Amino acid sequence: MTGSGKYVGFVASGSYYGMDFSHAVKALIVFGFSRRSFPKRKIMKLQINGEERTFDDSSAPLTLAALIDILGMKPDRVAVELNRDIVPRDRWSDTKLTEGDRLEVVHFVGGGL
Repeated sequence: MTGSGKYVGFVASGSYYGMDFSHAVKALIVFGFSRRSFPKRKIMKLQINGEERTFDDSSAPLTLAALIDILGMKPDRVAVELNRDIVPRDRWSDTKLTEGDRLEVVHFVGGGL
């Protein structure tokens, strides 16, 4: 049986028809629910311009090009340093990010008088 609102509700409230929380958990297990039933969400932490940011670490690795897109920056106006090395723009799509990477992202703005 897959999850349904009927059985999930009593876990959130702590009781279901007078059962305490431990009985509610046991009932979930009887109905086929377990921690393994729900996919674990993986989180990847990156330091961007000195600030820690978290991103979903999905099955597909996060690339530098994807990160710039997620941040909403225009690639032709950005320079990126990854772990103290400048990464050329033509290598962004091949550069995979990993937990704990430190990035400095500089966004160029034009203008003048």
